[in-house]
Amino acid sequence: MATIREALLAALDHHASGRLDAAATLYSRIIEADHGQADAHHLLGVALTQMGRAIDAVASFRTAIRLAPEQASFRSNAGNALKALGRQDEAQIFYRMALALEPDHPDALGNLAAMTADPAEALAIARRSGRLDPLKEETPFNCGVLQRRLGRKGEALDSFRACLQLSPAHAATLHAAAELLETDRPAEAAALFLRVARLVPDSFGSTLRAATALSRSGAVDGAIALLDDLVRKVPDLAEVHFNRAGLHHESGSLETASAGYRRTLALAPGDAEAWYSLASVEKDRHQMDAAVRGYRRALAVDPSFQAAQLDLRVVLGRQFPAWHFTMLADQARNAAYQRAIDAAVKPGMIVLEIGTGAGLLALMAARAGAAHVYSCELSRPLAELARGIVSDNGLSDRITIINKRSSELRVGIDLPEPADLLISEILDAGLLGEGAAASVAKAARALVKPDAVILPRGAVIRAMPIECPALRSANPIGTIAGFDLSRLEAYRNPSYMVLALNDLPHRPLAPPTDVCWIDLRNPPAHGPVGSARLPIAADGALHAIAFWFELHIDDHTMLSTAPGSESRHWQQALQFLTIDRRVRTGDMVEAHLSYIAGRLHFSV
Repeated sequence: MATIREALLAALDHHASGRLDAAATLYSRIIEADHGQADAHHLLGVALTQMGRAIDAVASFRTAIRLAPEQASFRSNAGNALKALGRQDEAQIFYRMALALEPDHPDALGNLAAMTADPAEALAIARRSGRLDPLKEETPFNCGVLQRRLGRKGEALDSFRACLQLSPAHAATLHAAAELLETDRPAEAAALFLRVARLVPDSFGSTLRAATALSRSGAVDGAIALLDDLVRKVPDLAEVHFNRAGLHHESGSLETASAGYRRTLALAPGDAEAWYSLASVEKDRHQMDAAVRGYRRALAVDPSFQAAQLDLRVVLGRQFPAWHFTMLADQARNAAYQRAIDAAVKPGMIVLEIGTGAGLLALMAARAGAAHVYSCELSRPLAELARGIVSDNGLSDRITIINKRSSELRVGIDLPEPADLLISEILDAGLLGEGAAASVAKAARALVKPDAVILPRGAVIRAMPIECPALRSANPIGTIAGFDLSRLEAYRNPSYMVLALNDLPHRPLAPPTDVCWIDLRNPPAHGPVGSARLPIAADGALHAIAFWFELHIDDHTMLSTAPGSESRHWQQALQFLTIDRRVRTGDMVEAHLSYIAGRLHFSV
C-alpha cells in the first residue's frame, strides 16, 4: 500500500496535469487516512477553487490554517477562494495575514494590489511585488494603471513603456498607453491603437479609436480611409458607420454623412446618438423639417438627451422668430387688442385674420363670439403650430388656420363668404415694414364685405430729430478705427434700424412732433405720405430721425410705441441721414415721410 507521501506525490501529478477530479479524490483519501495532513487540506482547497467549488475550498483552507498557522501560502490561497466568492473584504484580510507572515509573498502582494481601493496604497504594494520579480510584465502594467488613477500621467506612461520593453506585444499595455496619449499626442495614440488592432485582429474597437485619434491629429482623410477599410471587413457594424459619418460631417461632406447615419440607424434604430447626429447634419443642410424629426426621434429613445432637447428648441425657434415671444409678453398690446376685438365682434360674424403667428388674436375673436375665424399664415411651421394651439384650446371647430398668403385667399374656396371683420397685426417698429399696407389693401378689396370693420384703424407717426454719435460712425460706414471700410456701405440697409431709444446714448434736438395720420383701412400707395416742421430746441448735429407711432386699433383704443411707453414690443425706428446737418436753436427742419419699397422713409 502506498505511503501518504507517495499518495501526495501522485495527487500532485494529477493536479499539475489538470486532472483536478482525480487530484481532489486523492487529497480527500489522504485526509481520511490522516486528518492532520495540513498540506493535503491546503492542496484540496486549491483544487476545489480551480474546480469552481470555492465554498468547499474555504473550509479546506481554514482547516489547513488551523493545522499550520505559520504558512503564508495557506492564507493567500484562502484569499483567492474568498475573492472568487465575491467576499472582497475577507479576501483582503487573508492576503494581509499572509504578508504579515511573509512580507514578500508575491501572490499575496499582487492580489492585494489589485484589490486595494486606495490607489496610492495599491501602488506601493505593486512596487513591492515588482522588486521581487523585476521581469514580471504585469507589475509595471499594474503600476501604470494605478498611476493613471492617481493622475500621474507621465509616471504612468513610463510604467507602460517599461512593460512594453519586457513584452512588446502586451496588447493591454499598448491600449492603455494609447488612451493616455489620445488628447495631447493623438498621432502617437493612433499608431499604438493600430498595433493593438494588428495583435488582436477582431479588435474593431481599437481601429475605431485609431481613426478618432487620427482625426484629432488632423489626418481626417487617413481616418476616413481606415474606416472605409473597416466597413468592407464588417459592413454590419453600426458603430463603424456612425464614426465614419461623423468624420464626413466634420469635413463638410454632408450628404455622405447623412447617408452614413441613415445606414447606422438601419442597423441600430434605437441609437439616440445616431438620430441626434443625423438631425444635426440635416440642420446643417438647412433641411429643418428633417432635423426636427431626427431630434424628436432621439428624444423618443432617450427623453433625457439634453443636447437633443436644446437643439430641437433652437431649430423650432428658427421657425418661430424670437420677436414673437416679446410680442406675446406685451401685456399692453394684448389687452388693447382684446378690448377692440370684444367691441367689434358681433354674434354670427365671419372674421378674417391676416398673419396668424401663435393664433392669439384668432383665439380672442372666437372667445368674443365670432361664428368662425379664418386666419392665414404664410409659414407652414407656424401654421401647424397655431393649429395645435387652437386644438389645445378646444376651438378647432370655430377657427381655421390656412397656410397661404392673404393675397392667395379666395372667397368660395378658402372662405365661404366675405368676412365681416378683418384683423391684422403685421406691424413693425416703422409701422408698415412687414407688408401691412399691401396685405390689408388687397384683403379689403377682395375678402371682406363693403361695410366690414377693419382693425387696426390707423396710426399717427411721431418723429424726433436726434444727435447720435455712438451709431453715426457706422451709418453710413466710412472710416472705422483708422481703416477705410466704406466698401461695406453697399451692404448696409439704408432704411431705419430698430432699437430701444432709451437704451441708446443720444441727444434730442427737438420735441416729438406729429408727422401724419396713416389710415390702415386704406393704406398708402408708394410715394409721399406726409411731412412736418420740426422746431429745433438745441444746437447740434442732426444725425437721425427717431420715429414711432400711436396705434388706434379702433375709435376708443390707442396704443403708443413711444420710448418709455407701456407697450415695449415694437421699440422705435431710427432713420439716419445720408450726411450730417448742423442745426441751431430756433431752426425749423422740414421732415418728409414717404412710403418706398414697403417701408416708411424719412428725409430732411
